[in-house]
Amino acid sequence: VIKGASSALYGSAAMNGVVHFRSEEPSTEPFTEIVFSPTFYLDPGNGKAWWPRDAEEAQPYEAYMSLAHRQRFAHTDISLSASYRDKMGYNKGSDASSFRMGGRVRWHLSDSLLLGLGANLNTGTSSDFFYWEDNGLFEGAEGATTSTQKTRLSLDPTLRWQNRNGFLHKIIGRYYFIQNGADNDQDNSSHSAYLEYQLRKHFDGLGLDAFIGFAGSASWTRAALYSDTTFRVLSPSAYVQLEKRLFERLSILGGLRFEHYGSLGPGKVEGRDVEQNQSDS
Repeated sequence: VIKGASSALYGSAAMNGVVHFRSEEPSTEPFTEIVFSPTFYLDPGNGKAWWPRDAEEAQPYEAYMSLAHRQRFAHTDISLSASYRDKMGYNKGSDASSFRMGGRVRWHLSDSLLLGLGANLNTGTSSDFFYWEDNGLFEGAEGATTSTQKTRLSLDPTLRWQNRNGFLHKIIGRYYFIQNGADNDQDNSSHSAYLEYQLRKHFDGLGLDAFIGFAGSASWTRAALYSDTTFRVLSPSAYVQLEKRLFERLSILGGLRFEHYGSLGPGKVEGRDVEQNQSDS
């Protein structure tokens, strides 16, 4: 967790802080884990339960199962995972089911060169209501329930190379696809692409870490809610950061980052003129 304005490596959206998740590294000893987590809800004491009490329909519940496996084979690391969730909500009509599978493969081509590719697929359906029925608890008003279908797909390529002079070169990328299928003509989909190059050097004599990098992201979004139009966004950036460790628990860090943001819209939405091009730096 990085708090404060130390966001040169992560972008202006990280000014309030960064939470960096790091994946567990596979080892030559295989690791497999299976998790099953059931949840059952009893009847409320106020008698407002909508589900029958004669066992014709199940009590509200949630069931979650997951499987994870990771192992290193010679010069190849493999991490795989999958999970399934099924829910019958205690709020009437608030049901959900989802399935996710993903993994990462990394090839250690040499002591200084690493290639990696990660993938993640998430799909499912859900329903919920926007506002309550007049009598209150556990039920939504008629016509207030919305059903959605979702699909998430991500691909994450990585390259890391350290030369003899101690310069660490890193290239990371991501392709991210989102599909939200919703009733009431509110479906939307988007494609996002991200690419970053980072150069890092540690100066032993100075106790100094130096970073310099370039990044760019682009997205294409289509939404039926906005008259079935398409919006495009492009954002390049560049940064530099220095970090000096003084003592075991004290370091000084400074960075500079430049970002440009540009969006291209349709010019008209439902017959109304809108500002087609917007940009900021």
